[in-house]
Amino acid sequence: MNIQYNQDIQDLKQSDIRRMTLECNKYPDGINLSQGVCDMPLPPILPEKVNQAINEGHNTYTRYDGIPELREQVSSKMTSFNQVSYDPDNEIAITSGTSAAFFLTLFALKSGDDEIILF
Repeated sequence: MNIQYNQDIQDLKQSDIRRMTLECNKYPDGINLSQGVCDMPLPPILPEKVNQAINEGHNTYTRYDGIPELREQVSSKMTSFNQVSYDPDNEIAITSGTSAAFFLTLFALKSGDDEIILF
């Protein structure tokens, strides 16, 4: 069987975020500000709770706008702590990372024929 790959794959370049991570890794005391890389120790209860969540089947992608119960809790916290009110169904989104949050922010700000140019 002869598998032919798309020739365009040769033109793919590594993302700048990944490239900067590799650059940072060259230095023993380098601080990686290009990715959400955390070197802080985990709270001891976190691995236990993560395993529990996985064992209970909570290990799939969430809805695009986040888990409804979490959005409700964020809304409640904003009301009680910050004295502001946000509708958890229409004004709060919980994303799985900064790329999704960045996209949602740009999309929310875009209007009509506006163009978004990323570089």
